[in-house]
Amino acid sequence: MFESLSDRLSGVFDRLRGRGALSEGDVREAMREVRIALLEADVALPVARKFIDAVTEKAVGQQVLRSVTPGQQVVKIVNDALVEMLGGAEPAPLELTATPPVVILLVGLQDSGKTTTTAKLAKLLKEKHGKKAMMASLLKYQAEDGLWRQLVDRPDVWAETSGTGMFAFALWDDRARELSEHPAWIRGIDHRIDPQGIGLRDLTTAPSAALAAEKAGVGNGPVDVAELHAPFTHQEVLLRAALGLGDDVNVNPSGGSLAANPMIAAGLVRIGEAAGRISRGEAGRAVAHATSGPCLQQNLVCVLEGGN
Repeated sequence: MFESLSDRLSGVFDRLRGRGALSEGDVREAMREVRIALLEADVALPVARKFIDAVTEKAVGQQVLRSVTPGQQVVKIVNDALVEMLGGAEPAPLELTATPPVVILLVGLQDSGKTTTTAKLAKLLKEKHGKKAMMASLLKYQAEDGLWRQLVDRPDVWAETSGTGMFAFALWDDRARELSEHPAWIRGIDHRIDPQGIGLRDLTTAPSAALAAEKAGVGNGPVDVAELHAPFTHQEVLLRAALGLGDDVNVNPSGGSLAANPMIAAGLVRIGEAAGRISRGEAGRAVAHATSGPCLQQNLVCVLEGGN
């Protein structure tokens, strides 16, 4: 978006700079071109209209038109207004003091630069703020074949180059098969929360995990692999019991969160690890679990299967 906008504005500015004198008509014509450039860059109509009105009012002033370099003056007025519209020379810092995970949502039209901006933002958070970032790509509507591959591939590449992680969730069977020869299908998923007050539950059990497992359908078939988000060793024992996992189930073959516990993304990683086992043919049915809180206060259980 910014690249196309920059190209359009550069053409307008070059024509302004090339003139020794400017009339009010010249300025208004240039502002019409700037308005079109803003609208083509997906700037909202009310914002573009307000911007053009403010810039035109300043640019057609007699002090500007009679100056030695009126073109340069108009360019500076437009530049200053663009900087102000985008947040000013000293933009407000990111608000990262909220309870994790801090969600930053980017929404925009196709090919407007969302993926690139997201990767740059993830890299900034990682390198400048010492944060751990996870990129998630979601496409609500079915895209054409070529576009789908671009939408999936680009976040993957950007995630690798920015040092973050990325998972792709496909909403249609044919698209999932394009992404993987052996996709893992989410057959059931549920999330439950236990009472938060002191003394309201028995901490030697995990009722919400058991209920989530029941609703997700863990007991509807044999389980080959389970990836449990158990950041404390005793929690694996509690979760085995709550999810009804027998000794024949391979629990946390990846090492689990005791081997790698990335803040915010540890639960999502468990789903990715379980899906990976299925895609590689190491399991036919798997369970993934995510939790929050040192006492397993809330639990998400996901059942994945391979095959058709």
